Amino acid sequence: MPSPAAIGGGALGAGAISVGTAYAAGAFNKKDEVVTYANFGDYVNKRALTYIGDLEDETPNSIKKLLEEDKNANSSNGYRKKLQDKWDGMDAQGLQGENKDSITKPNEVKEKLIPSDSLNDLDNIAKFTKAWCKFKKSKTSGTDKKWTEDTIKKDADWKIFEEVCLIEKASQK
Repeated sequence: MPSPAAIGGGALGAGAISVGTAYAAGAFNKKDEVVTYANFGDYVNKRALTYIGDLEDETPNSIKKLLEEDKNANSSNGYRKKLQDKWDGMDAQGLQGENKDSITKPNEVKEKLIPSDSLNDLDNIAKFTKAWCKFKKSKTSGTDKKWTEDTIKKDADWKIFEEVCLIEKASQK
């Protein structure tokens, strides 16, 4: 009859093999961990997305340049339409300009955003949109909470932010 030590050693060996097999199969893989984000900007950086809210007005793909380029039906960037669709959801509460001056939302511009040859409020629309993007970039998910992929994708501000403050990598110039 085998000794208790031999039986224990066999059981220990079988256990070690089982753990090794489970590890190799990915049972202890960190992919199951939920990735969290401090704010929209953190999500943008970790996902390697292209944020345009910090671009100077004369820089390609800046908010102002996208508005200027999208003047008529021949434009292919569609930025004015995106902005028009999201305009009502963008508020001016808490927004500040470059010099810490308060930013107001231009009135009665939603209809004017449809591509046309002129847009009198172009500078003000670009200034407001840029300030809104900068403000929302630092949006957190409540007290001591972190964003997850799921919670960010469900957030109403994120849906606007994604459309008006980010561009596709392929469209960078």
